[in-house]
Amino acid sequence: MVFVGSILVAPALAAFAWLANLVGVVRPATPPRHVVAAQGPGPSEWVAAWTAPPVRPGPAASAVPFESGTGGRTVRDVARLTLGGTEVRVRLSNVFGDRTASFSDVRIAVAQGSGRAATVPGTSRRVRFGGATSVRVPAGRVVASDPVRFSARPGQSLAVSLYAPRATGTATTTGEIDHTNYVSAPGDATAATSAASFPAAVPASYWIDGVDVVPRNPHSGAIVALGDSITAGFASTPNAGLDWPDLLADRLCAAHARPPLAVLDAGISGDNLSRSSPCFGQSGLQRMQRDALSQPGVRDVIVALGVNDITQPREPRSAGAYVCLPHRPISAAGMIADYRTAIRRIHARHLRAIGATISPFGRYRYWTPAIEAERRRINRWIRTSHAFDGVIDFDRALRDPRHPAWLNPAYDSGDGLHPNNAGHAAMARSIPLALFTGR
Repeated sequence: MVFVGSILVAPALAAFAWLANLVGVVRPATPPRHVVAAQGPGPSEWVAAWTAPPVRPGPAASAVPFESGTGGRTVRDVARLTLGGTEVRVRLSNVFGDRTASFSDVRIAVAQGSGRAATVPGTSRRVRFGGATSVRVPAGRVVASDPVRFSARPGQSLAVSLYAPRATGTATTTGEIDHTNYVSAPGDATAATSAASFPAAVPASYWIDGVDVVPRNPHSGAIVALGDSITAGFASTPNAGLDWPDLLADRLCAAHARPPLAVLDAGISGDNLSRSSPCFGQSGLQRMQRDALSQPGVRDVIVALGVNDITQPREPRSAGAYVCLPHRPISAAGMIADYRTAIRRIHARHLRAIGATISPFGRYRYWTPAIEAERRRINRWIRTSHAFDGVIDFDRALRDPRHPAWLNPAYDSGDGLHPNNAGHAAMARSIPLALFTGR
């Protein structure tokens, strides 16, 4: 199995051993009703440059250190931007919180590298919310900051540091799989430049929902990759930007895509397209509005979900995993109906829906011929139905030429399902840039 709220202006899966195996021109989306314009640039000028989809607290999220809250400590989330700009704003999330969380100091700075706690001296900027340096984030809500004048570059790592002086209640977190973030010793370390101030390295983001920029090119937009653990970067080298969404962003940047485009990784481990889980969070359809359609500047949504839908119901029920897995298998016809639902929702927002075929996993321990037959039927439909506005063929990019049901051994991380670094590179290379740039 693959691992894989609302906004008001002003995330250690490794703890469970069994979890390691789970797994036309389009105008920008109109902000949903719960978005209130920030001071300064209006909502239409903002484009999301990075995002972190939150996971509802449960058996997986409870393995995350500090999941019960970060009061009295500073969190430093490191975000690798995929689009540059002249101004930056930060979105803080408490969508799965059980009480209002209050932060007395929030700062941004240039990190000294992806996944590194140290920041570049002289780059720290205080973030304000409605003109104030403190902010209260109600349970179930997301708060966006005021604009901060800041020269941001694509590929740059931005450190977002947040200090909550009092108990926060349950933290809204994201299991990022291939990214490391940090928590300080007790005290306000938002302005600290040294990594020594952040002794706790954590495989999750805390409180942060996204980073938006005012891009230099007013026609810039964002591509959202809605996926599972493969999209989230499981089995790629941590903190190296080697998951396929980051590599796609690098390709677009190197090609000087016009207009410049952000690529947002909205992958969640274990995610299904249509069925939510108490362990792996909300399904792709349930979280689509929040994690994809409401992203500022979104133009295209890549739907890269399906492998968990067809494998999870057929996996053996261990005591730990029983409540996590759907009990009834889904057919290819059922999956196709779910894809059509996703497409309708994306089109309703005047966005383009891009379908990704399900990659091969014939060496995965839970593979069966019956699952393979369903996978092939689904992929045939994705390729030939023309229901999607475009197709990315990860199946062809990753399959073993001699055994099409298998992941190519050169791309296999070792479990028969998750691609390694070379596999992620092959996925990114297989994506025609003209799908997004029109050339």
